[in-house]
Amino acid sequence: KQSAVKSLTSYANEHGSITFDNKTISQDDLVQNLARLITQHIADGVPEYEICILAPRWSLLTDLSRQLIVSLPTISFDAPGLSPFGGLQENLWYKLARLFLSQPTPQMYLVRIRWANEVISELHVLTEKELPQNCCAPREILKLVNSLTSVNHDGLSYLQEVFDQFCNVLQITIAQAPLLQHAYVEFFSSARKKLTQNPIPSDTYSL
Repeated sequence: KQSAVKSLTSYANEHGSITFDNKTISQDDLVQNLARLITQHIADGVPEYEICILAPRWSLLTDLSRQLIVSLPTISFDAPGLSPFGGLQENLWYKLARLFLSQPTPQMYLVRIRWANEVISELHVLTEKELPQNCCAPREILKLVNSLTSVNHDGLSYLQEVFDQFCNVLQITIAQAPLLQHAYVEFFSSARKKLTQNPIPSDTYSL
C-alpha cells in the first residue's frame, strides 16, 4: 500500500519551470541558450539558488559550468568541477574554509553554527588543547570568522591568510601540532594539484 505524500511548505502549490529542448537547439548554441534562460528567470525574480540545470552525467556539467561562468560572470554557480577541494570533506581546513567561503546570512546561520561546532570539536582533537575562553563556542567562532578579512583575490592565498589570522587569535601554532599541520599540508597541496591539472577562476571556488 502506497502512502500519500503531501508537502507542508508555504510554496507547495507553486509551479516550477522545467525546460527541455534537444531538437531545435544545436549543441554549439547550448551554453548561449542556457545563459539566456538563467538571465531571464533571474530578471523575473527567481533566486539563483532555485535554478537547476540537470544532465544525465556529472561529467557533462563540468565543461558546461565553466563556460557558463564566462558567459555569466556575476552569477554564483555551484557545480562539479568548480571546487579544488574534492575529496577533502573530512579535513578540518575544508570545514573551516566552508565558514570563510559562505555568506553570513540569516538563512545560513544554523548551518554555519553546525559547521563551527565541527571545527571546534576537531581543533580539540588535532591540537590536544583547549581553545581560549572567548572562542570556545560556535557563536564565538562565527563571530571571529566574520571579523577576519583579506584583500587577496587568489582563492588559496586568501584562505591561507585568513587561516593564519584565525590561528593567531586562537593562539594555535600549526607547526607545533603535527596532526593539524598534516591536515593543513594535505588541504593546500591537494587543492594546488587539482588547480594545476584543471585551472578554476579563483573567485568562483565552490565547496
